[in-house]
Amino acid sequence: MDGRNHFRSVGEIVSAAVTPDMTDAEKAFALWFQEIRYRHHSPGDNNELGDPVKVFNVYGYNTCGNDSIALATLWRKAGLKVAPARALGHCISQAFYDDRWHFYDGDLPGANKAHYRVVAVDHEGKRSGPSDYATSPRPVIFSKPVPTAKVGAAYRYQVCAIRSLGDLSARMKGEDQVSGYFDVEKPRFALEEGPAWLRIDPSTGVLSGTPTAPGKAAVTVRATIDRDVRKLDEKALVWGREKVLSTATERVGTASQKFAIEVQ
Repeated sequence: MDGRNHFRSVGEIVSAAVTPDMTDAEKAFALWFQEIRYRHHSPGDNNELGDPVKVFNVYGYNTCGNDSIALATLWRKAGLKVAPARALGHCISQAFYDDRWHFYDGDLPGANKAHYRVVAVDHEGKRSGPSDYATSPRPVIFSKPVPTAKVGAAYRYQVCAIRSLGDLSARMKGEDQVSGYFDVEKPRFALEEGPAWLRIDPSTGVLSGTPTAPGKAAVTVRATIDRDVRKLDEKALVWGREKVLSTATERVGTASQKFAIEVQ
């Protein structure tokens, strides 16, 4: 224990994120969001890394398989019905509420994907056929903040957020058809709260600066994803031609991360 949290049991971990008035959907999201903030992806597993108490207090890391077990343990303690699920080369967890299953990925740095095809696994280990694409919420800031800095020394923290690269598709360029990834999402980053010496690159998400005095500073960064939506002429498409009638900007989502920097 580090003296800052009461995570000595699964019940205490759940109580830190869940309140009695929450719906099942709110409980599932709150425990998932807590999970991605208190552990990180790192190779090397053992039979203790599926225990959320040991992950939160001792190790601080695991891989997707044990992380899906840890997250399911927390959900189950909160009274949710849970089951494992697998994407290609990846393990995730699913919780049942509002009359259907919902997939959550607690190991975002290990997956770093916005879309999945998922198979369900029953208690006997039998797998279902693959689903249609399941979409994870985005952006989600999954990087772990750098909480310390020194006076006169350069500080740097790379803020990372889940985004989509889109699908490989074809578009017309003049009279020629070209293929490529045309819908790559590009998060924009902003520093909403922080000391005067700190700045953020809005394109890359690099947080940097040189502290001038000791102390503790609260920091809030935000990631935002917008995408361009094209309206095409359907009559032209019938003849295999692409004519853009208009374009608009659509908000995909926003996410924020709060932490503190201790300057020594």
